[in-house]
Amino acid sequence: MPKIRYLKIRFANQLMPWELPMFRAAVIEATGRQSTLFHNHGPGDTFLYRYPKIQYKITERKATIICLDDGTDDIHYLLQNRSLDLRIGDRQELFEIEDIHIQYPQLQTWQANFHYALKNWQGLKRITRNTRPWKAKSSDYNSWRRCSWAICWPSPVTSNWTQRFPFSSKLPA
Repeated sequence: MPKIRYLKIRFANQLMPWELPMFRAAVIEATGRQSTLFHNHGPGDTFLYRYPKIQYKITERKATIICLDDGTDDIHYLLQNRSLDLRIGDRQELFEIEDIHIQYPQLQTWQANFHYALKNWQGLKRITRNTRPWKAKSSDYNSWRRCSWAICWPSPVTSNWTQRFPFSSKLPA
């Protein structure tokens, strides 16, 4: 099975979530559009529909670029610049690399089934009985964890499910 090249570059500069598209655009312009792996645009006005080999993220409130396989080869278009002076919105900022992490994980499949369990997980849907304790106790996480599910979940015998769930004509199982 193949090993996947994985490169994570985290910059020291902090970004807000709404600045991520501006960071992506600034990186694309800094590379001079020499590689199409930095963006999803082909020649002319066409789009390239493929898995992104270079991804832009915010981790720990810091700008991060993640490169996979071929993206690890093309990241040199960005790193060959002596200074990464990028324009984010209406400000110029000098980006400095804080951390570089590289891995070679092996991707494979097995014929056997693996059994697993999730702990401390609560699925939240639109308007269900699972969201009621979350909404009621969301201001205090610890008191939400202590919530008695027998009290928080309405009983189908004693409550009117059609009033609580007007979008559903069936009783929950």
